[in-house]
Amino acid sequence: MAHGRGALLNCSLVPHSSVDILRMNQPLQKIIANRYSGRDIPIALVLPDGDRVPLSETPEVDVYARTWQGLKTLASPEMGALARAYVRNDIDFSGGARRVLGIAESLVGSVTYRRDRFADRARTWLSRRRGNRANIQHHYDVSNAFYRLWLDERMVYSCAYFRSETDSLDQAQVQKLDHICRKLMLNPGEEFLDIGCGWGALIFRAAQSYGVNALGITLSQNQYDYVKAKIAELGLGDRVRVQLLDYLDLPEDRLFDKIASIGMFEHVGVANYPRYFGKIRRILKPGGLVLNHGITHKQNQYDYVKAKIAELGLGDRVRVQLLDYLDLPEDRLFDKIASIGMFEHVGVANYPRYFGKIRRILKPGGLVLNHGITHNWPGGDSLGSGIGDFIEEYVFPGGQVAHVSRVIEGLAADGLELVDAEALREHYARTLWNWLDRLEANADAARREVGEEKFRVWRIYLAGSAHAFDRGWLSIFQLLVGKPLPDGRLPHPPTREYMYRS
Repeated sequence: MAHGRGALLNCSLVPHSSVDILRMNQPLQKIIANRYSGRDIPIALVLPDGDRVPLSETPEVDVYARTWQGLKTLASPEMGALARAYVRNDIDFSGGARRVLGIAESLVGSVTYRRDRFADRARTWLSRRRGNRANIQHHYDVSNAFYRLWLDERMVYSCAYFRSETDSLDQAQVQKLDHICRKLMLNPGEEFLDIGCGWGALIFRAAQSYGVNALGITLSQNQYDYVKAKIAELGLGDRVRVQLLDYLDLPEDRLFDKIASIGMFEHVGVANYPRYFGKIRRILKPGGLVLNHGITHKQNQYDYVKAKIAELGLGDRVRVQLLDYLDLPEDRLFDKIASIGMFEHVGVANYPRYFGKIRRILKPGGLVLNHGITHNWPGGDSLGSGIGDFIEEYVFPGGQVAHVSRVIEGLAADGLELVDAEALREHYARTLWNWLDRLEANADAARREVGEEKFRVWRIYLAGSAHAFDRGWLSIFQLLVGKPLPDGRLPHPPTREYMYRS
């Protein structure tokens, strides 16, 4: 039987079981028709009963609806929902995840919509210190053997530094380690701290090639055990130490000449910036340097709106506040309230306090317009949440991404000074694609190590993150920060040339 786009849109051409499910779910038929009619998406949809329905003259990828729940997700797709469905094996696809991500954007809709939705979700990842140890262990205490399948030979789990198009991942990671050490101007005998040391690559490089005394701290038991054994193996016990410790618990009677924080900053949380930078200031020697390497998001809505108010001369009638709606004072009441595109961030469990808050700040007789995404399947999984929620739930619980300006503001508030900022977004995209390629090349071994579901989680996480950096939805910055001497001077070269000398 020949199939074309009409096979999915016309019940008479769909096998009996498909007819039944579509008749039982008339909204599903309508959604599928509206979603795909007239769109040339290069996939073939394979239905749960095995029928293959091309959605293009030349399909490049087969997308399998393994279950009817998977078909429902494909009927009204959203990136987070597609990711969850893939992890549950409700949907699957042929070929590599890199190509599929681009096609998934076509399934979801316009690029503009996706950019806004992803950026919104990235900004809402929540972080609380009380969960830090559990959060770190959830992510990093997958077996070391699993990470070894797709990381470089030094087990560096952060953005690499590519000097040319031909650099291998192993080369690029060594270049990153040296780039950090040169930026910090590490000298023999200096006291060096690495906050969130991972599997120890930076502290080993700093001690062996730059002669420092290095301390690495981590909250991951697996990483701690690995680094401790590696110190003994390399005979570095007199110059390198590792501790299973939260950075906030570091004693303040030992000061450091240089401090690095690589890929750990996303765990801190915006609300905790003051104590993070305060702690760093207290354990850093005067004249010392800090290198903070962390992910940020691309948009800063508050600053944009504030500037726009001034530009339009509306300061007497329009205001903007950087504020959670729950913190709105209740002595000012409003005639009308609008909530556009924010409702998806509230969460079903928080509906009572959301609507309760609105009720308390709305005048009697007032009106509210709430504009939010919902789904049409009572009792089913929500299709309105985003990839940020997926990462929060499955991979990085406790992660939070802020705009780089918030980071700079936070460090400046604690008396630290920004010396240098370097954007590495494209480097991280390339790093993530390398990791994904390696994971897919070792798929069978990865499945044996962590099981099918965790393999799928990591595959879609790496692919989604790489895609987000490629598209510019997320960025990553290396911030070099100094603690001025009492007279205000900061001993640092006047140009960046020293960073590139071998």
